[in-house]
Amino acid sequence: MLHDVRALDVKRAWIGTAALAAVVAVIAGEIAWLSVLHALQHTPLRPFTGQPIVPGRAVPALRLEDDRGRPFVYRPGVPRAPAAFYFGYTRCRDACPLALARLARAHRALPSLRVIFVTVDPANDTAAALHRYLAHFDAAFVGLTGSPKEIAAAQRAFEVAASPEGRGIAHDDAVIVADATGRLALRYRGADLDVAAFVDDVQRLARR
Repeated sequence: MLHDVRALDVKRAWIGTAALAAVVAVIAGEIAWLSVLHALQHTPLRPFTGQPIVPGRAVPALRLEDDRGRPFVYRPGVPRAPAAFYFGYTRCRDACPLALARLARAHRALPSLRVIFVTVDPANDTAAALHRYLAHFDAAFVGLTGSPKEIAAAQRAFEVAASPEGRGIAHDDAVIVADATGRLALRYRGADLDVAAFVDDVQRLARR
């Protein structure tokens, strides 16, 4: 009888110890999870690699002609995806091909990205010329042209400078990104565009 009592006490002690250990494990798990939440809440957001456009503003109205000869009107968020704008011209020998090649790589990694190329040389860049030129980089790119007055208005709206220089045109090497809601968000220098970092930035913009 005494043996049975001692065995029962040992069993009860074991059960009590196991239950206590289970409770301790649960509490430890809760503490660990709370620590993770606290860390997430107090970790600064990673900065974008592009220069933030502050204050953010809506993409300026664009009513031009696309590279297929159709009227083009930019509608923010249709489809609901970020867009990258670049102002250049088809006879450009350096900045434009480099920027477009990098944007093509970014587009392959992120097909939802809209890439819109606006000419700063409307006298020479017809819709057909733009279409042929952009096909060398990515057939999904949209080229825009218009009258000199319309193009000058677009440059002012996007704060992009361009002026004749020798036989070419000197222009800002700027990649300007709008978020999915149609607000200008980030600005990059095409020559310095890090494709992987750019894609990461655009993906984060799409989640905002």
